[in-house]
Amino acid sequence: MVRVSMEGAVLSHMTKIADAISDEVYMKFLVDGIKVIVIDPSLVSAAYVTIDAMALQEYDVPEEIDFGLSVQDLKKFARFVKTKDVVSITYVPEEGALKFSVHGIQYMMPILTIDESRKRELSFEYENKVSLSAAELAKAIQLTKAVAKSVSPIVKFRLSPEGIIIEATGEGSRSVRFEKTATELPEIDVKETVTGDFIIENLEKIIKAVKESTLVTIKLANGRPLCLEFDVKGGAGKVTYYQAPAAAEE
Repeated sequence: MVRVSMEGAVLSHMTKIADAISDEVYMKFLVDGIKVIVIDPSLVSAAYVTIDAMALQEYDVPEEIDFGLSVQDLKKFARFVKTKDVVSITYVPEEGALKFSVHGIQYMMPILTIDESRKRELSFEYENKVSLSAAELAKAIQLTKAVAKSVSPIVKFRLSPEGIIIEATGEGSRSVRFEKTATELPEIDVKETVTGDFIIENLEKIIKAVKESTLVTIKLANGRPLCLEFDVKGGAGKVTYYQAPAAAEE
């Protein structure tokens, strides 16, 4: 029998990440932990969540198995879950479902077939990265969204050896810039100046999940997706988020 137990905070954070990207989530129960893949239908953004078995309350997975689930089902169940609750997940093969249980509530979620294009495991190499407070990044994205609204959907990221700049332009001469110098950043490793334009709306969605972490690492290379790395709430795992450059949508 496949049986996994985790804190409510972990399930809720995982659900919030998935909801920012897609209506379906692909989960792999590996022998040594869980891997969650969420790729949006337009293939612009993706998130990969890894949770170590040692960070879970119970992990009985004798062999690798994978599932597709509805994000709406996860959201409905997550409403009943508190941060310190222990959620149990059991595979029920005769029902073709996963059973989610918490303090007397049992929710059977039917297993979905996920398209192969939304199971892909992407990986990119980056030579430029900075670390930033998750709260500060959230503030920067919210400010750029407010200024650029109804005029431009784009936010520009710029990493240089001097620091990071996040900026957007709006109607008339309106503009907003968030800037942190190298000495103000917890970590910086930037070999050259790199820039990229990205869709604010997508970033605004994922930033709600990023805020539940403490630090976020921003990685960037010219012509490549923006990469955000942050911890699952409580340090139970890692999240890697990619968003394609705005030009890639055309």
